[in-house]
Amino acid sequence: MDGNASRGQTQPTNVLVIERYKNIRDCVKNALEDSGYSVHTVSNHDEAINLFRNQDIKPQIILVDALKYPLDYVLENMNKVRTFYKNDNLPLPAFILMAENQLSLNKIYKEMAATILQKSFGTEQLETSVNDASKIYLKRAQEVHNSSSHL
Repeated sequence: MDGNASRGQTQPTNVLVIERYKNIRDCVKNALEDSGYSVHTVSNHDEAINLFRNQDIKPQIILVDALKYPLDYVLENMNKVRTFYKNDNLPLPAFILMAENQLSLNKIYKEMAATILQKSFGTEQLETSVNDASKIYLKRAQEVHNSSSHL
């Protein structure tokens, strides 16, 4: 992303999917592309960090596979991702955590203001989560815009 959201972009369009299972990555990618999103996929958190380091990609919404990983590991990597945005003075992405239950994710949920997408989800639940994440991102973009216009 090139910062368009902080200049009044009305809807996030770029999504990153971090999911270890290819079939889930492909299904999510296809569903979101059918809805008009540009979607990048990676199979793990390390690939995501490398993507941010080596390419100029700043998706507004990031779907994170949070199942089977220690929560501290997920949180640590989400914080690493946040630094790429802060360094470029961009609004932080909205995170969607894909997991089996919300209770185990309360720590991340509170710290990242993420939404939860329970596995096994359908297209309707995916769209609802992306819409919720879009609202979070747009609020953050407005906050960045407001703070930069006061300088």
